[in-house]
Amino acid sequence: MWGISCTNFSPAEIETPNRDLVKHADEFLTDPESGWEVFLEPEAIQLLSFWCRTPQQMRRFIRIILNAKNNLEKEHQALGVKINLGDDTLKPLITKTLRRYFNVLRSNEKHVKDVENYLYGTMTNLFGIYWNKLAGAKYRAQHSEEFKNQGVISD
Repeated sequence: MWGISCTNFSPAEIETPNRDLVKHADEFLTDPESGWEVFLEPEAIQLLSFWCRTPQQMRRFIRIILNAKNNLEKEHQALGVKINLGDDTLKPLITKTLRRYFNVLRSNEKHVKDVENYLYGTMTNLFGIYWNKLAGAKYRAQHSEEFKNQGVISD
């Protein structure tokens, strides 16, 4: 038996490998050749690593982001809302949103009481705005004649 269960180690002994996993998460979680690639940019994973102390905390953050996306799709299923996390225009937006989220927490400007709920709301808002922009662009492309004929009204 290898005995690699966390129950066989003290919290102090577990802290070192946890720090290593969190520190290097951007290297192994975003490697497309590993087969375990997550949807976040390496920069976003690195940002999470600054604020998380354990791999479990990082997974929790990622799960909250996925839940926000999935729930938004489910709530707007009738509209055909689908968010492609692999979209190269969305990935930097997620990173930027995470930066804003952590800045709010760091500055305590909004006096956030539930950081997980705030993250969920922040990501839901991002995905909603992103999808609305995509849907608007698609609508304009499908109805280009309508928009072409509207012209600008001046005073």
